[in-house]
Amino acid sequence: MLFRAGFRLYSQVLDSVFRKLPLPAPEREPLIMLIMRTHVKREPCRRCQILRVFLLMVLGIAVIGFTMTEMFSQIGGIPPILFGWLFAGLAVLTFAVKYAFYQRRKQATDLSDN
Repeated sequence: MLFRAGFRLYSQVLDSVFRKLPLPAPEREPLIMLIMRTHVKREPCRRCQILRVFLLMVLGIAVIGFTMTEMFSQIGGIPPILFGWLFAGLAVLTFAVKYAFYQRRKQATDLSDN
């Protein structure tokens, strides 16, 4: 069935090319992703910024890895689980600091509302 539908569309495309006829409109709903935004900001979105920072970090690690191979051989004795604990610990520490600032700001706004 899918093959027939594809073949039918292919034959319509060929007919329209050789006869110079307009292509038929597809019989499906438009994709939501293809809808254009009406309000477009000039600065990049948050996702684009995060992606750019990630790619720059990966590029930096790759450059360091290619240029300083002797440094990586010296830290080869460190177990990988240490980096996991370090990453998880930094995430918990960052959450705690942000939560403390949030509570402080919330108390300040509650006091100013009274």
